[in-house]
Amino acid sequence: MYLPQLFTRWHELDHVLSIYHEEEDKAKVASVTPEYTALLLEALFWINHQLVPTLIHIEDNIKELTYTPPNSRERIEFVLLAPHRYRSFVQMKSFMEELEKLYARVKILEAKSTN
Repeated sequence: MYLPQLFTRWHELDHVLSIYHEEEDKAKVASVTPEYTALLLEALFWINHQLVPTLIHIEDNIKELTYTPPNSRERIEFVLLAPHRYRSFVQMKSFMEELEKLYARVKILEAKSTN
């Protein structure tokens, strides 16, 4: 999967997870949240042309990345503590929207550097 496909899948899950949170269906939220969270982490690292190394001490790996949204380390740490909570969902949604914008900027920068 590459980033445009990842973003498409993430939007599909975002819609579903929004409904599950609105319904306060904790079981359904829990069934979708792992993939939702994984896609966010993959996008963050793939924008930087890296694979997600490990979740252990991921904050240390994030600080080494060139392209990240503001406060990435703290935000990811918050999300990973309880990804199924509504506040984490809101944070992930905002973070992924920022990643999509960042991806567009990175593509432009990389295209300029190859010309």
